[in-house]
Amino acid sequence: MVVGAGVFGAAMAYRLALKTRKSEQMKIVVVDKNAEAASETTGAAGGLISSDVKFPEAKALLKPAERLHRELAADPAFQDAYRSTTLHSIVEDASGSTIPGYEALGKRYKLETKSQCLLVQPAKLTKQLLQQAM
Repeated sequence: MVVGAGVFGAAMAYRLALKTRKSEQMKIVVVDKNAEAASETTGAAGGLISSDVKFPEAKALLKPAERLHRELAADPAFQDAYRSTTLHSIVEDASGSTIPGYEALGKRYKLETKSQCLLVQPAKLTKQLLQQAM
C-alpha cells in the first residue's frame, strides 16, 4: 500500500510495479485523501529538470535524477508529460547591453545558452505513473 497520490506516491507505486510485475504476487494499492491524483502540491507545481548547476555536490545528486527523467521522457507512455527545451541565463558581461528598465544598475548583460533541459508537467506525469503502475 502506498499512501499519497502525489508525484512521490505515484513514483513509488510505479517503481514497485516495475519490480513486482515478474512475480505477479503483489497488488499495488494507492490511497489518498483526495478523489483525484496530483490534486494538491504536485498539481500546482512546474518542473525543470537539469543537472547544469554550479555546485558539484548538487550535480552529483541531480545527474541520476536527470537520467531517470530522460528515460521516462523517451517512453511513449510518458512523452506528453515532458518537453525538451534549451536553458538560457542572463549573465553580467561588459560587452553585453543594458536591460530596459534596469539602466540605473549601470551593468551590462548578455543572454547565455546553458544546456538542454526537460520541462515536466508534474500533474500529468503523476497520473501517467499511476496509470502505468496499476
